[in-house]
Amino acid sequence: METIPKLIHYFWLGNKNKNALTKKCINSWKKFAPNYRIIEWNEKNIPFERIKAQYVSEAISKQKWAFATDYLRLFILNEYGGLYMDTDVELIRPISELERLESFICFESENTLCTALIGAKDHKAWIKELLDNYNRRKFIVNGRIDMTPNSKYILKFLNQYHGLKLNTSYKQNLKCQLVVFPAEYFSPRNYSTKEINITSNTYAIHHYAGTWKTSFGKIKDNFFALLARITSERFVNIIKNSLKTFLR
Repeated sequence: METIPKLIHYFWLGNKNKNALTKKCINSWKKFAPNYRIIEWNEKNIPFERIKAQYVSEAISKQKWAFATDYLRLFILNEYGGLYMDTDVELIRPISELERLESFICFESENTLCTALIGAKDHKAWIKELLDNYNRRKFIVNGRIDMTPNSKYILKFLNQYHGLKLNTSYKQNLKCQLVVFPAEYFSPRNYSTKEINITSNTYAIHHYAGTWKTSFGKIKDNFFALLARITSERFVNIIKNSLKTFLR
């Protein structure tokens, strides 16, 4: 039976030095996926001449590299298949059990997917549909940057067009040949509290480095994480939603 290609793709844009967390995560890939070829995609080898999406060119023009890779990870998976990983994803066990799936991803919460680790064979229809959607999108809308992360955008797409239930408690096998796992598989770290709950199903940890966020954004996240640990995640979500309504 054909398996997912033994490739691990990651992006490194902006010509920055790799920090300690990035190096730790890449070393974990080498340890737990030793038979995979690791490919770094950067300004020198990304086939930009084949990528016509306005969304990508506008994101790059604003040096919003993480948003550019929202599209680029789908493009690369569509072309070559394999695993896409953010550079803050740490493997903690071998992934060989997942290789026979057509494609897979996991929840981050009921409102978001963990797009930091995606596995797929090449030319999957749902990925091609997403690329077509991105080709119609703009990153700069009426002079303002669209900061909607792909974790929310892809969740809405799969919910609307492929029957994804907004229920994180069980594994979902969608008709588009995509398996959506609960968060514990690749995203056991709670985004709100930053607490990690590893189970027997956990393959990886997404550490939420948040390279796309501003310094203020990271300070705000740390504040809400502390507040969630002191009170509750539900209470923090109520505050966040109230602030969004107030600031509209």
